[in-house]
Amino acid sequence: MKIQLWSVGKSHEGFVKEGIDMFTKRITNYYPIDWQIINSVKNTATFTAPQLKIKEGELLLSLLQKDDFLILLDERGKDLTSEKFAKFIEQKAIESTK
Repeated sequence: MKIQLWSVGKSHEGFVKEGIDMFTKRITNYYPIDWQIINSVKNTATFTAPQLKIKEGELLLSLLQKDDFLILLDERGKDLTSEKFAKFIEQKAIESTK
């Protein structure tokens, strides 16, 4: 199982990049991982915030392959401890989820 992590927008601030590097170093002991920054949609100033979210969602969905399993990290989503998130990833690997 390969894990891809996507961010929409610009490059990360230095402190965020540092956290990404630390996380990547830890998880690569178990799974290959790839971080990608996806350029935001063009002409963002012409869209309202809800329209922009829809356009970004369409962009991300267009990049997915048929068998991919998508997880969205969002502040309004489920709270998982590191241990629970690790178990979730492990279960997906056991299931041969792409």
